[in-house]
Amino acid sequence: MNARIKIGFWMMSLVAFASCKNNANTNMISNIVREWQGKEVLFPDNPVFTIYGLDTVDYKFRNADYKVVSYVDSVGCLSCKLQLDKWKDVIRRIDSVADVRVSFVFFFSPEKQRDVAYATKSGGFDHPIVLDLKNEFNTLNHFPVDFNFQTMLLDKDNKVVTIGNPVQSPKILDLFQSVILGLDKDSKPHVTLTTASIDQSAIDFGQMSLGEKQESTVRLTNTGNKPLVVQDVVVSCGCTKVKYPEAPILPDQTGEVVVSYDPDKKGGFHKTITLYCNAEQSPLRISISGRVV
Repeated sequence: MNARIKIGFWMMSLVAFASCKNNANTNMISNIVREWQGKEVLFPDNPVFTIYGLDTVDYKFRNADYKVVSYVDSVGCLSCKLQLDKWKDVIRRIDSVADVRVSFVFFFSPEKQRDVAYATKSGGFDHPIVLDLKNEFNTLNHFPVDFNFQTMLLDKDNKVVTIGNPVQSPKILDLFQSVILGLDKDSKPHVTLTTASIDQSAIDFGQMSLGEKQESTVRLTNTGNKPLVVQDVVVSCGCTKVKYPEAPILPDQTGEVVVSYDPDKKGGFHKTITLYCNAEQSPLRISISGRVV
């Protein structure tokens, strides 16, 4: 691991705990950082990602250049640990500046499944999560007890680059961003943002039959002066499929986002598609609705 990353580790620990004057606690923090630096984080073979703890989604996270991984156990105040509104801001900020793919991977191991389902749905947190009711993720890795050290930035090989909770400290968020952007600690971020628009944010498929597949096209336009890159697309159920431009969309050009819905049960539906891109408006959301008879 290079000197920049090592400096980042120690800068993180000093910033996050500068107010702590207890030598024993400082030594404990130093030991955690030293233990986890460069350590490989192991993932369960087939984690099940869901939206709101309900609809399963195919969330491909393993091949990302970086992974922000957060584990939350069942000890103490769940809402205090989740901080979902702050996580939405963190995801939006990093996605808007990163030129590489960054996956956000959440493993929640609550005492009761409905607690996380309620918290994510009421907070509008529609990012995929794993409800790890058997605590497999922690069993594989034995994370620190202190929840401030249960969030980590991993490289493409799942090695810990830095450790700390970016929703608890702006300085740690700055550190995560600097590592992702490949900056030294004295560098200034080079933000490659553009602007974008979609020609429709709500699709009504109306009444459809079970087994009948419906499709609609959304036009995604680069209204700025830098290339627009769709970095990731998240759907709120496995019945929804999305095809999006993999090549950058040049300024004043338009790409097509093709949305298809293949129902597997009868009744009304309302699903959400979230597009993450390097636009100031990111993420862009498209809702689809209808009724299956």
